[in-house]
Amino acid sequence: NGPQTCITYDAVNAAYLEARKRIHVSQPHGDYKSEDVATVGELLLDISINLARTYGLSYEEIEKGLPLIDTSKTLIREVCPPFLSNVECRPGKYRRYDGLCTNLEHPTW
Repeated sequence: NGPQTCITYDAVNAAYLEARKRIHVSQPHGDYKSEDVATVGELLLDISINLARTYGLSYEEIEKGLPLIDTSKTLIREVCPPFLSNVECRPGKYRRYDGLCTNLEHPTW
């Protein structure tokens, strides 16, 4: 493996603040609609693009490295839907009704 890139929580927060200037994310008081989750996805994509450009990340670093960032320690936690946070997957005969945990390595994909 080559050299490791260290992306700080401060860098993630800076990218988040830049993205929030362009993308409005609403916080529903009830259930999240698909549009609400899509807007969070758009915000996360913008943040990822910003970090990839800032750090000159390769496709592999983007694909395998960015998901390793603990976003609960960044400002991203402000917009992450609660049902996507701290998902616990238990082995079982049936899948979850909400579609989570079908990929045990990445339960929220």
